[in-house]
Amino acid sequence: MTACNRAALAALTLCLSGPAWALAVCERTPQVRDAITRAASVSSCQDVDAAALLRIRTLHISAAAIPALNAGDFDGLGSLEVLSLIANRRLHTLPDGIFDGLASLQVLSLIANHRLAELPTRIFDGLASLRHLDLRGNGLTKLPVGVFNRLTSLETLRLDGNRLNALPAGIFEGLRSLRWLRLDDNDLTVLPAGAFDGLTSLLWLYLQGNRLTALPAGTFNGLASLRELRLGHNRLTALPAGIFDSLASLEVLSLAANHGLTALPDGIFDALVSLQRLNLNRNSLTALPAGVFDRLTRLELLGLHSNGLTALPAGSFDALASLRRLALGGNCLHDLPADLFDGRGFDIVGLNEQEDDLSLCPQGARSFWRGWRFILLPAQADESDA
Repeated sequence: MTACNRAALAALTLCLSGPAWALAVCERTPQVRDAITRAASVSSCQDVDAAALLRIRTLHISAAAIPALNAGDFDGLGSLEVLSLIANRRLHTLPDGIFDGLASLQVLSLIANHRLAELPTRIFDGLASLRHLDLRGNGLTKLPVGVFNRLTSLETLRLDGNRLNALPAGIFEGLRSLRWLRLDDNDLTVLPAGAFDGLTSLLWLYLQGNRLTALPAGTFNGLASLRELRLGHNRLTALPAGIFDSLASLEVLSLAANHGLTALPDGIFDALVSLQRLNLNRNSLTALPAGVFDRLTRLELLGLHSNGLTALPAGSFDALASLRRLALGGNCLHDLPADLFDGRGFDIVGLNEQEDDLSLCPQGARSFWRGWRFILLPAQADESDA
């Protein structure tokens, strides 16, 4: 249905339903009333009629100290495409049906409403055209089962910066158009089995900054289009064998700052034939399996900074024909194969002895660091720890 057809349908609905929409604009929540009056480009809420409501495409209500919204606040806005409710620090709930009738809505931003802790189960059911839903920075502690299931056109879903500690099974079921999912900076400790099943269009998945201690086997199965996966700053202690086997399109993988991660399974990265950036900085890896990077022929950046590595296997980087930068600083390396870097054109990003903390390294490490030359780059030149 075109925008014109949707507007015509909305106008017809208003005509058939009589003047009920005029819960009148003047009687709506004051902050909503004033925003609608401005958007309609009239001087008084009394001048906003049904036709004026239908002409409104964008409505922004920010830092308005709204304590609550009323059902009917957005009635008559059948052509609305963008709605923002941002930084309303007193807003703690949304009434059922508040977005009913917004069939043209494509962008909905409910951001930084810090007291908003939960959502009604069917709050988004009528938003069949919605493409971008931004729920970041609220106080959400849980999500109702099925709350997103009707959003079949949704491409972007942001839930970062909330207080979610669990996800219901099937919470993303039906989101076949979703391309970007952000769950970072929550309190998630586990993921339900099959959490991302059916997200065949997903390109970017951010899970960093949670409290994940383990990943269920098969967590990422079916994400054949995924290009970027961020798992940094969690509490992972191990990776299941084959956890990344479905991610042949992946270009960026971050596992940084999982301080309990001490080892990598053999072949853990073998399926990642498209990978360009791999961040393993700030873990507790003490050794690398032989050949662990051998299939990563497109890899350009490899971060191994600040682990507990004392040695590298012979040929560790031989297959990395595309490698341009290698971060090795902050380790205890003291025994390397003599030809480890022979003929390689990449930069070795590290710290010199004065800047590196070698106090916990085995005896002999200092002799290696004194004899090695590093290209010292600013901190921002290294791969992010996200």
